[in-house]
Amino acid sequence: MMMSNTFPALLQTFFTDRLLQQRRASPNTVASYRDSFRLLLRFAKENLDKEPSVLSFDDFTPDFLCAFLDYIEKDRGNSVRTRNTRLAAIHSFFRYVSLYEPAYSDLCCQILAIPSKRFERRPIEFLTRDEINALLGAPNKDTWVGRRDRTLVAPMSGAWNACSDRHQRNPCAQRHARGLDRTAKHYGYRSRFDGRFPGRKNVAINRARRCYPNRRL
Repeated sequence: MMMSNTFPALLQTFFTDRLLQQRRASPNTVASYRDSFRLLLRFAKENLDKEPSVLSFDDFTPDFLCAFLDYIEKDRGNSVRTRNTRLAAIHSFFRYVSLYEPAYSDLCCQILAIPSKRFERRPIEFLTRDEINALLGAPNKDTWVGRRDRTLVAPMSGAWNACSDRHQRNPCAQRHARGLDRTAKHYGYRSRFDGRFPGRKNVAINRARRCYPNRRL
């Protein structure tokens, strides 16, 4: 039996067919999309006074969806990242709708044009000296596996080199790097690296004095 292309019908097939069968989405993705539409349907019931079973595509105008995103961010106090996650679920659904209901192609285009909001990423934290020593002391040096693990972990404790090499090789990173603080901090480290990389990524890495990899396994 052919199913009508109403909002409830396409929302159901979006989960059962598109996500689970065609895209084989992970359980976490399905749960995230489910929570997004739960919030959207509750918001529609409160503001449009309509049950989910009687909603139509005409109810989901770009202005209505923008109001929903503002509700997520301001009234619920969620972060911009969460707002963008809810918008990603809406975008994915209306891409699916544009394939099966051409009558709403223009509406889908308007909704897909709603942009994600940019945000500042929190600085990537670094390990303290005590945390690095605890990490290096965890492997058992009396066993081959322990010596191997220590050899792999030790260079990573001096993450300055990897970050510095990436910064030198990447011209885009060189252009965007700002506020490089290389003054000695005297916290058991020679210096600290504070940088800003493309994508609004801030990094703060301590440079260790020396690294002691096990040369013999």
